[in-house]
Amino acid sequence: MTTRFVAIGVAPVVRERLDAAIAPVRERRTGLAWTDPLGWHVTLAFLGRLPDTAVPGIVEALGAAVRDAPGEDPGAVPREGRALARLVVGRAASFGARVLVVEIEDDPVGRVAALGARVQAALVEAGFPVHERAVRAHVTLARARRGSRAGPALVAETQGALDEVPEIGAWEPRSIGVFSSHPRSGGPARYLVDAEVAVGN
Repeated sequence: MTTRFVAIGVAPVVRERLDAAIAPVRERRTGLAWTDPLGWHVTLAFLGRLPDTAVPGIVEALGAAVRDAPGEDPGAVPREGRALARLVVGRAASFGARVLVVEIEDDPVGRVAALGARVQAALVEAGFPVHERAVRAHVTLARARRGSRAGPALVAETQGALDEVPEIGAWEPRSIGVFSSHPRSGGPARYLVDAEVAVGN
């Protein structure tokens, strides 16, 4: 049994620029548990622990969510040859006092949230144990360890580092992935893509 989720991966060029931008903060803030850049993603649906045999069913449900998209609403899957949306690295933020994130802006606005809602509905209909929640597009950068906080000072420090980079960049994803989480002793979990479903190709 492995923890699984559905997400949009961050493009390598954007990942490298974002990683370089926050490197000075990561070096100073050693009390935080920093996530592995290779696993950075925008979560659409969290499924919890499932066996490998569940992956084909998840892929089938995602295919239905993509195929059944309505007309031209913000969450609609784009026409052939077009990407899901244009995603842009936004501002640093925190979820409570425990999680440091960078927000992801989408164009058209609302497309990622709408896609997440449709993906979650399709997975629920297929019988998967989805943690249903509204999608707030973001990439998790770090989590606070005991005795540390991801408060306003850290957010401001991280934003200052992001502001030093003129343009971290944008990307146009053409697939969504089924990810699995693999804990590692003494380090951040390793996230692997077990399957991908094309969107807008």
